[in-house]
Amino acid sequence: MQAEAAGWDGFFVWDTLQTEAATPVDVLDPAAVLAAIAVSTSRIALGPMVIALPRRRPWKVAKEIITIDHLAGGRVIAGFGLGAPPKEEFADFGEPTDLRARAELLDEGLAIIDAMFAGQKLDHDGPAYRVHAHLSPRGFQRPRPPIWVASIGTNRGPVARARRWDGVFTLTEDFQGLTPGDVHAWRDRVGREDSYVITTTARAGIRSRDLEAAGLNWRVSEPPHLHNDWITDLRPLVLAGPDASDF
Repeated sequence: MQAEAAGWDGFFVWDTLQTEAATPVDVLDPAAVLAAIAVSTSRIALGPMVIALPRRRPWKVAKEIITIDHLAGGRVIAGFGLGAPPKEEFADFGEPTDLRARAELLDEGLAIIDAMFAGQKLDHDGPAYRVHAHLSPRGFQRPRPPIWVASIGTNRGPVARARRWDGVFTLTEDFQGLTPGDVHAWRDRVGREDSYVITTTARAGIRSRDLEAAGLNWRVSEPPHLHNDWITDLRPLVLAGPDASDF
């Protein structure tokens, strides 16, 4: 509610099981948090940014996001990625850490989620998943909730994956937000003339209006540091409003 009142357009949460051991922070389940946000707001977009799909069951994720989309009346944006860091999010739970293996799970999982979001009957026999199901209800939005994929890579594989979906949540190799030049480069790589969305995080010293002029659609801000009382860390940024992205 405070984010809406301050003029923000969206509120997104990470899908994280645990933080790196050197900087432990209490983390909560994203589906539960987003459900609470959905029923406490009326205007802003919301969603996971991003779900580490290779360690999740795609059909369970689809059911969670569809439910939240209905609770929100069609305001969900679903972000998906490979997941990081590999030790804390994968190896510590016995999950595969190999980048190629995770990329294959991500691509196959996205195809399943795409069909389930749209309410299609699914008969899928793939390398990793066998699914013969028809989830109901479908997503509240038509034809389905938007799907964005995360990427810090600019080689052929990540770019091709980004191009297939509705948008990309991208960072540079130093894990900071894009510059206007980076945004132009991504527009050229994707080569989409429709309503394709490019999203990044805030980089210090870069103005939102310059990024928008270069073709950026969303700029996501987050506190510089999070502690166990992360709501207290987040509240000053929320109350400062969208102009805080430029600081």
